[in-house]
Amino acid sequence: ITKNIYSRFKPTVNQSNLTKMGKILSWVIMAIAVYLAIILPQTIWRLLEIKLELLIQVAPAIFLGLYLKKLKSKSVFMGMIIGTLVAVSIMITNKLGMNIPAKPWGIHAGVWGLMINVSTIYFMEKLSGFKNK
Repeated sequence: ITKNIYSRFKPTVNQSNLTKMGKILSWVIMAIAVYLAIILPQTIWRLLEIKLELLIQVAPAIFLGLYLKKLKSKSVFMGMIIGTLVAVSIMITNKLGMNIPAKPWGIHAGVWGLMINVSTIYFMEKLSGFKNK
């Protein structure tokens, strides 16, 4: 974060100041995370579930990227975005009291997002004429 964001505002900053700013920023982010963990009604288990439901959206990028060299980054990125939106939408609509369960048919929201993620990648690659050799 410090190299990509902070150094753009201060291009002449040296490495030791970047390191110091990175450490300060890490502590600030950690303090915010701890504060939110304390005040939010979710348990640690639920926070881990949410993290894993969102983290699973990266799996196709890693696994498909290893084996399909001609896979387009746009397809993978759109799959991750749409899969994440589906997972978050299922979680949020349940919290808002809508008639969508947190785990439709007993399947976690992240897995629904993963299915949409992989489907998006597949259809975008098919539409663009993907051929893996």
